[in-house]
Amino acid sequence: MYCHDQHLLNLQKWSGIMPAGLNDSAQNASGTDHRTRVPTYAAKISEPEQMSLSRREICALLPMLFQVTKKAVQGQDSSLSSGAFQFEQLPLHIANNNAQIRNVMRGKLATGEGIEVHETTLPPAGTPTATTHHHPHSEMWLVREGTIELTVNGKTYPLEPGSIGFACSNDEHGIRNIGSTAAIYFLIAVGPGAELQT
Repeated sequence: MYCHDQHLLNLQKWSGIMPAGLNDSAQNASGTDHRTRVPTYAAKISEPEQMSLSRREICALLPMLFQVTKKAVQGQDSSLSSGAFQFEQLPLHIANNNAQIRNVMRGKLATGEGIEVHETTLPPAGTPTATTHHHPHSEMWLVREGTIELTVNGKTYPLEPGSIGFACSNDEHGIRNIGSTAAIYFLIAVGPGAELQT
């Protein structure tokens, strides 16, 4: 019987669970006979039994503990699941600057990063925020209609339909509609706290 098997046998003995055929005798690879006594339990145990484990036996239990912990953590996985988002079903919010915002998704990716995606219809001369700002997450704008101006660290970039703008984590940035019609764009925010922005 290997050392690992003996530890499992001891654990099973302490728990009162013994595999059939191992309670009378067990032989190791060298042919030595190891007798294991299985306690006989009455219907009620009058005195509690104290169980002590050696370091070796505790180490033998660690792989099982890791599996239980892993399953518990996986059961608490709160990351976004795969799927599709139909435009007609996206909730519409009118901001105080008359921008129409449709929230697409918000949460954590399976790899741990926060993500938030929304579509904004920004009226002419409109801005989503009063001033430029910065934050730990990065942002991307995908322009669908109209023309917006992206400002990143004091430099401006005009973005027309099909254009993409990007602001890295903590870069000072802001956008505004510089066209004569409404501008429609998707904003994708990824990184620390992105899932918390409103």
